Amino acid sequence: YDKNNTRSFCNNIRTGGGGSHVNGFESGLFEVCKELVIKDNPNLEIELSDVLVGLTSLAAVRIKDPEFAGQTKDRLANREVREKTKKATQELVSGFFQDNAATAKLIKEKIIDNAKLRQHLKDEQDIFQGGKKNLDLLKVLSSSEENEEIFFVEGKSAGGSAEEGRDVKTQTVLALQGKPPNALKLVRR
Repeated sequence: YDKNNTRSFCNNIRTGGGGSHVNGFESGLFEVCKELVIKDNPNLEIELSDVLVGLTSLAAVRIKDPEFAGQTKDRLANREVREKTKKATQELVSGFFQDNAATAKLIKEKIIDNAKLRQHLKDEQDIFQGGKKNLDLLKVLSSSEENEEIFFVEGKSAGGSAEEGRDVKTQTVLALQGKPPNALKLVRR
């Protein structure tokens, strides 16, 4: 689910490297979905990955005189195919969204969630890569404080692995600088 699963063909020949028909499909899909999302969320920045994550699709074209590129000749190189595929995708997806408002709403919400999560993860990555001078808590996506957990870890390297393995909806990580004292030993003194 983490990545898109697009299979592509040209004249029944598998194009594992994608090419102009896949670029046109993705571009057309992105423009229609962005228009759908931006109506109600004008300040939200949408990227192609927000639309493609979790998508399973098949892009197949039939053209006269296909040109293949790449070392293994698995990428369609005909430039005119991109615009035609883009236009066809825009028309089909727009029509689908108009005829299926409930499904369009679900797709819109998923894209918004993907964009917010991507931005959240980018902000966290900036923290760990020194983008911010002081180390803050890695925030959670949940608005409920009941089920939140906080993990105190020793150093940025432990913080990095804890960050990768945590549930971003409920778990917060704080990477401490220096070795924390053992509280149990301090009490026994």
